Amino acid sequence: MMVTIVITETGSKLQIKKNRFLITHGYSRKPVSEIPIDVVDQIISETSCTITAQAMAALSAHAIPFVWVGPENRSLYVLPTYQNGLAALRRKQYAAMENKQGVHIAKQIVTYNIKNRIATLSKWNKRYDVNLKDNLRQIRSFLKNPPSLSDSIEECRNQLMAYEAKAAKEYWKAFGLVVEHHGWPFNGRTKRPAKDATNSLLNYGYAILEGQTLGAVSITGLDIYAGFLHTDRSGRTSLLQDIKEEFRQVLVDEGLMELISQMDYEPNFFEKEGSDIRIGSEIKREWVMTIFNRLETEFGKHTLRRHIIKQGRALANYLMGKRKTYSPFKNKVNYP
Repeated sequence: MMVTIVITETGSKLQIKKNRFLITHGYSRKPVSEIPIDVVDQIISETSCTITAQAMAALSAHAIPFVWVGPENRSLYVLPTYQNGLAALRRKQYAAMENKQGVHIAKQIVTYNIKNRIATLSKWNKRYDVNLKDNLRQIRSFLKNPPSLSDSIEECRNQLMAYEAKAAKEYWKAFGLVVEHHGWPFNGRTKRPAKDATNSLLNYGYAILEGQTLGAVSITGLDIYAGFLHTDRSGRTSLLQDIKEEFRQVLVDEGLMELISQMDYEPNFFEKEGSDIRIGSEIKREWVMTIFNRLETEFGKHTLRRHIIKQGRALANYLMGKRKTYSPFKNKVNYP
């Protein structure tokens, strides 16, 4: 069983001793946690902390992503993970950003994103006492009428993003119906700052997903900043945003519905911080456990964690000409 370390106390220190991560607080030398390196798959820090040089070297050598979840649950990478640095693959990746190979990847990501949303809504339509048939019908109609793509690579991306946005709008309407069925607040999808408790949980969940994606993509040697659907922007991990699209529903959205279907909404689970809604420690613990339990759940032949790793490799193989097409992750209706 892999472990994720979550650092929440300001002034914590992450260090290494005999192949174990040690965490201390303040001036105390007594560790509050000791975890073997080989069982750690991700470290999340929600506050300022100290990392020793030896700990930084271990994170890099073992390709363990360190993610700082900053203000408004935004993912900020403090330490880049080990990068394979395969020059031939990087050249293929950069070239694909400007040719039809990159358009194919972007189109596949958008198509499967919409299919995965249909699969998720279909599960909820059967599982909960809520009627999503009209929403499903509308999204299926979008899927049957994809846009005729321009010859311009940049224009293709814009067309695909607009196409996906129409399906997303209908999806979030249906999502809201299910959330309201469970008695939780949801005033439409808002990213940062989160306007309600449900959006706050979503933002935190997507930050964890980004860390998982970072670890999976880094070991392939792909450049995490060079995406195909999400375009370049200074400091933006565009390729991670691309691959995250394949797993948002199955890991975070469905995980969230699993959580709130078992818990009554309590305002004191959350804290108001300026214009943002922050997650309290009690429900955060439950939410993190839910996500990592789903990562270890078998979806078909592999755990969801393994599927994320496989997608990074599948993309690399397609770019290197070892596959004729790029096939994103498919969220089958009969999965958990």
